[in-house]
Amino acid sequence: MAESKSKSSKINKQGLLIEEINKFIENVEWTHKIQATQSDIYDRYNFRIKVAKIIFASLTSVGIASLIINVSPNNQGLYEILTFTLSLATVFLDSFDKAIDYGHLSKIHRTSAANFWELRVDCESLLYRCKTGEDIENIQNDLHTIKEVRKMANRYLQNTSTKAVDIAEKRLGKN
Repeated sequence: MAESKSKSSKINKQGLLIEEINKFIENVEWTHKIQATQSDIYDRYNFRIKVAKIIFASLTSVGIASLIINVSPNNQGLYEILTFTLSLATVFLDSFDKAIDYGHLSKIHRTSAANFWELRVDCESLLYRCKTGEDIENIQNDLHTIKEVRKMANRYLQNTSTKAVDIAEKRLGKN
C-alpha cells in the first residue's frame, strides 16, 4: 500500500512537472516570437530607409531633376527648389538612419529571439527526460537552472512595439 502511494505521488509530481515545463515552453516561445517579429519589423524599416536614401541621393547627384525641368527653360527656380528638397530629404534620411539604427536594433532582437529559442529547446529536452522516467529531482534542478538563465535573458530584453505583439499573436495562432 505504501509503495502504491509512493508511486502515485511520483506520478503526480511528474504530471505537475510536465505541466510546469509546458507552461515554460509556451512562455519562452511567446517571447521568442515577439522578439523575432520586432527584428523583422526593424529589418523592413532599415531596408526602406536604405532604399529611400539611395533614390534621393541618386536623384540629387545625377541631376535627374534638372533633366526633367530643362524641358522648359522657364522653370529654373523650380529646379533649384526640387534639388534643394531632394538634398534636404537625403540629409534627413541619413541623419534619421544614424540616430535610429534599425539594423542594430534588429540584431539585438534577433539575438534575444535566438536565446529564447535555445531555452525552448532545452525545455523540450527536459520534457522528454521527464516522460522517459528520469529522476524528477534532476529534472527540477535543471529546470531551475534554465529559469535562472531566462531571468538573466529577460533583463536584456528590449521593448517591443504593440505592432510586433499583434503580428506575433497572429503567427502563433496560425501555428
